Amino acid sequence: MNMSDIENPGYVEVYDFERYDIAKADRWLEENWKFPYYASLIYVVCIYVGQRLMKYRKPFNLRGALFAWNVFLASTTLFGTARGFHELFQAVKYDGFVGSFCEQ
Repeated sequence: MNMSDIENPGYVEVYDFERYDIAKADRWLEENWKFPYYASLIYVVCIYVGQRLMKYRKPFNLRGALFAWNVFLASTTLFGTARGFHELFQAVKYDGFVGSFCEQ
């Protein structure tokens, strides 16, 4: 696949915030392949330690933070759906159902 096809597929407007250097991203991923393992280990330790620390304590009131988090998730999901649906519709229109899902 040609890189210019990824950067501008022709049927969808590619915004500036959607452009990035694929070669640079690949290099970063190759150099930092251990990061997910470290992050997962830290996450598991935090869950274990957090449960032990909070076992006999009063729960935090996180209603406001959870509301803000849910609004953020809902808005990004809405934006992603609106953006992705348009591209999916155009891909099916130009490449057909099989071409848009089963081929690169």
